[in-house]
Amino acid sequence: MPGFLEIIDSFCTKDSEVATSSSFKPEHRQSVLYHLCSPEDVELGNLLVKPNPLLPPSEIAVEYTKEKYGSIPRYYIKGIHDVLMPVAMQDYLLENNPPDGVLELPSDHSPFFSTPDALVEALSSIATSLK
Repeated sequence: MPGFLEIIDSFCTKDSEVATSSSFKPEHRQSVLYHLCSPEDVELGNLLVKPNPLLPPSEIAVEYTKEKYGSIPRYYIKGIHDVLMPVAMQDYLLENNPPDGVLELPSDHSPFFSTPDALVEALSSIATSLK
């Protein structure tokens, strides 16, 4: 697979030379986002995908408190076949910001397309546990 910067398009606002958003190039989306999806879902995903905003580090730095951030139950759904965010990266993020629970799906980065029934089951399980 090509390097990350080779598979994304960056976009700037008219007043800036610094990228303010990015998106995967159409020819790379299936291999990165939808590699376990049907051709129909790949087509739908390509129609729905929008550029992601890029924030400067000063706007990303957030202080998490038990009173605010910690007061909301958080669960993480891990896609074990995700190539955009491999399991090792997901595990690193989970170790550094542990949720209340982790559910694993045999999905790519887009479980709503690749494993929708398993995703619904996982979300239902989370909802039931919160009752």
